[in-house]
Amino acid sequence: MNGLLLVNLGSPASPTTADVHTYLQQFLSDRNVIEMSPALWQPLLRGIILPTRSWRSATFYQHIWTKEGSPLVVYTQRIAQQVQRRWPDWQVAYAMTYGQPAIGPALEKLATTCDHIVLLPLFPQYTQSTHGGILQQAAATNIPVTAVHHFYDEPSYLDILADQVGQAYQQADYDTVLFSYHSIPSAMVKHGDPYPTECQATTQGVLDRLPDLPREKVQTVYPVSYTHLTLPTKA
Repeated sequence: MNGLLLVNLGSPASPTTADVHTYLQQFLSDRNVIEMSPALWQPLLRGIILPTRSWRSATFYQHIWTKEGSPLVVYTQRIAQQVQRRWPDWQVAYAMTYGQPAIGPALEKLATTCDHIVLLPLFPQYTQSTHGGILQQAAATNIPVTAVHHFYDEPSYLDILADQVGQAYQQADYDTVLFSYHSIPSAMVKHGDPYPTECQATTQGVLDRLPDLPREKVQTVYPVSYTHLTLPTKA
């Protein structure tokens, strides 16, 4: 049997300060996310950032938390269930890079019944800050997997994205259309991370499918950021 493991970023176990503290400590201790030397970073993280940020972040999680739990976990679970219905001959599971369910145990469970496992991070564009931790945790299990490193250029993905953008744009005469992608440290870009190039290619792939969308209204942006890159869009 084939297995598919869908992996998302993760979430605290609950919107309490203690659980948010645990989640942030795991997330911000990943060298794929924070490249600074642990000797310098960990005292800063443990002494200043976690004590001050955990309680504040917990209040934000409390605003979005649902009766079923963390929205990210709930929606990821629903995606896995929908894929399972479409692929009944596969065994489909999900995991989180940080928090639960963890990647290692999820892979180990799939390996008990599956001869071949595909590892699919739910991030269209590759970047070290999202994929690095996933690939490292998977490698640590010594379970062979076929990893999907990106899918930003898959025609079916771009078709769906273009359809959503096109429908939204038709609702009003908008001044600007922002293609907003999460940010990564600028040092990663300088070191050759392909993320901004793949984001721009995603924007261009959508625009190629929407010839009536005025190009002068379109921007590719990274709003909360270490990187502030606005890349030109091909006419």
